[in-house]
Amino acid sequence: MRNLLLLGLMVCASPLLAAPPVTYTDYNVANLNDSGPGSLRQVLTDALAATGNPRIRFSSSISFPGAIELQSPLPIITKGTVIEGAGMNQLEITRHASISSLRIFEASSGLTLTDMTLSNGRAETGGAILSRSTLTLTNIRITNCVAKGADDFGAGAGASGRGGAIAHVSTSSVAFFMTGCEIANCQALGGSGSIGGGYGDGGGLFFDHTGSVTIEYTNINNCYAHGGSGGTMPGAPGRGGGLASVAGTNVSAFTLNSVLVQNCTAEGVAGGGGWTGAGGYGGGMYFDTDSGYIKLGVRVASSEALGGDSASAFQGGDGFGGGIYLAGANNYLVIRAEIESNTSTGGSNSITNGPSHGGGIYAAGTGTVSIQSTRIWGNTAASGAGVTVVAGALTCGSSCIDNNTGGGIVLHTPSGPHAITNCTISGNAAGTAAGPNAGGINNLGTDLTVTHSTITANSGTGIVHSSAQQTTLQATIVAANTGTGPDLSGSIFQDGGYNLIGEYGDVVFVHGVNGTIVGGTGSPVDAMLGSLQYNGGSTPTHALGASSPAIDAADPLNAPSHDQRAAPRTDGLPDIGAFEFGAVPPSSGGNGGGGGDDGSCTTGTGGLNWLLLLALLAVLGLATRVRRV
Repeated sequence: MRNLLLLGLMVCASPLLAAPPVTYTDYNVANLNDSGPGSLRQVLTDALAATGNPRIRFSSSISFPGAIELQSPLPIITKGTVIEGAGMNQLEITRHASISSLRIFEASSGLTLTDMTLSNGRAETGGAILSRSTLTLTNIRITNCVAKGADDFGAGAGASGRGGAIAHVSTSSVAFFMTGCEIANCQALGGSGSIGGGYGDGGGLFFDHTGSVTIEYTNINNCYAHGGSGGTMPGAPGRGGGLASVAGTNVSAFTLNSVLVQNCTAEGVAGGGGWTGAGGYGGGMYFDTDSGYIKLGVRVASSEALGGDSASAFQGGDGFGGGIYLAGANNYLVIRAEIESNTSTGGSNSITNGPSHGGGIYAAGTGTVSIQSTRIWGNTAASGAGVTVVAGALTCGSSCIDNNTGGGIVLHTPSGPHAITNCTISGNAAGTAAGPNAGGINNLGTDLTVTHSTITANSGTGIVHSSAQQTTLQATIVAANTGTGPDLSGSIFQDGGYNLIGEYGDVVFVHGVNGTIVGGTGSPVDAMLGSLQYNGGSTPTHALGASSPAIDAADPLNAPSHDQRAAPRTDGLPDIGAFEFGAVPPSSGGNGGGGGDDGSCTTGTGGLNWLLLLALLAVLGLATRVRRV
């Protein structure tokens, strides 16, 4: 019996016992000199030459706050190393003002950095840090660093500048962990050349490897990516003002949780030599990956994708994805995010300005983009200011797309199908791009199904359909929009039943058929909607008034179990639209974006494992201690 008990305890506790304790050799930095005995440089040199994995700390006898001003590169990290600073506001490692170019850290093996500021680094790839192995950063601030590609005005092209703060580059599977960090005022600048410019990729962070990336509780602020000019050939784009993961990257897992990206810009260079301006893609973030899992729990705000101007007869450069640009064959999950006040701007030209699409999100990949529990609002573009999808499929749930200038959602893609469920699309203004425009949804592509959603107060028609495929509405409110229509306009709409259409326009929905409520020109149906506000849940909604005809009027046999706010539909008589009258959402629902999901939270089983481990240690009579050399 005792053996069985021990076996059970060992099985339950095995995840806690699997990894042996890491053994470090401790070293102390005694001063803040650039070189000489006791300096970080000398300690690091000695530690890398010795056996064992070094852990480097700063002596308490040093007078902080203080700075190390580097006049030459530090030794390259060639084995697993930990460097623990004295605090983000206490220790700064910076390039000396007399040195024109110097990167702070370069690592070919695992590196862990904590509690310090890195500043004024400058290199072609990774202004502050270039890592080719596992990199772990905790409580790190990186400011005023630049990745600048080399110029070539002979017979060549400019080189790319990648990762103003950090470049994480490897041909193998490596890991990147960042938590509690700040990246500010960093730039990735492409070099200029006589026959082409270099890319500016990742003003803050740049990734090109096949491993995993995890970023939590981190701010990326005021970073910039700009392409280089091309002389007699086209210049280059800027991609990912805050963060870029480039084409061909096959990151196995890319997870962002509670990350703030704001005031970042991706700008294409102005056209020269008779060429168009280059594009700006992903003012906040740029992803072009072909495999793996991408989860974005972020707030992206006040960022811009800016196309380069053109002085010739050619048009200005593209401005796509003011907040986020998504490409590649990967599937993307944007969850509990807030995409706010971003702008896509095409480059100017005296004849034709460049196109601007996707002020919030521009999706050009062939996979599925899933937007869940997210608010996309206040963004600006000529078309698809909230979300533009030009390839792949869109799945949108429990989200609010509101007050965007240039339309809420535009679907160009011939693939799909697309699905919008439990969403509010409100207060958006139609775009200015050529062709049909809608304030709410503009479906130019394939099949779209809109279920239990509320589409209202948009200027320029609620939904425009101009595709050979069809748009199906189920238990959805489309009312009180303005423009030609004003609620519905287009060719092939399918009444999936139990809708409320304020004014049908040129779309033939019949009042009373399939449970649908329809108003006509001059006699629209009033859905009796409240103002857009937080009524519980993570995103804003329009509450139903007590006398709304939408109450208890949806299909009792075919409704989602919860409304947009995660309030249960339990009375057997669901309401039309995204809001269930009288239902109470869970108290945990907030009104902020960028939280990600709760997958990182500890559950009760963790406590049980610890109890089992303690019991195992008691039975076996073991003692634990941390090994230190």
